[in-house]
Amino acid sequence: MIDLEYDIINNIKVDVLKAYVGKNASNYIAKWEKIYLEQKCIQIYWIPLFFPFFWFGYRKMNHYYALYLSSYFIFELTPVFRNSLYFKVMFLVILSALSYILYFLKIENTISYLTTLNLTEDEYLEQLKRKGGVICILITMVWIFIKLYLKNYTHYYQSLDSFWNQLLNSESMKK
Repeated sequence: MIDLEYDIINNIKVDVLKAYVGKNASNYIAKWEKIYLEQKCIQIYWIPLFFPFFWFGYRKMNHYYALYLSSYFIFELTPVFRNSLYFKVMFLVILSALSYILYFLKIENTISYLTTLNLTEDEYLEQLKRKGGVICILITMVWIFIKLYLKNYTHYYQSLDSFWNQLLNSESMKK
């Protein structure tokens, strides 16, 4: 088991990880210990499985937040994916299985960036806490806006379906 003050996970000190993660750091560190020390790389994490939009935003994982958001729009606006629950579920399971690793990679990238800035130790830890941690109110507001927007424009789905049907059934596509 890792001694939370002195040990290292994948060349990162645990106290640095604790400063970055903030809330529930010990839970994340325990999972990363299994992943990196015991080499059990895939673990399903239930929060990104059921609430990926919130989790990626909550943990300030903006790139994955954007990936999920764009995937959500593709799944909702393309009839092939919208009507197939299989693609949606598989995508969520894959994101959930890789969520701990993706979060750790984000931390590694942030730490490597901060080490290039020649900061004092106090400034370094302050920047880690500022760049890490959690945020939640903005994420909730954006998600509610998107859901309301999509719900109010269901007629857009119908016109999009007719567009896809016309495109797929056109004479040029049959040749």
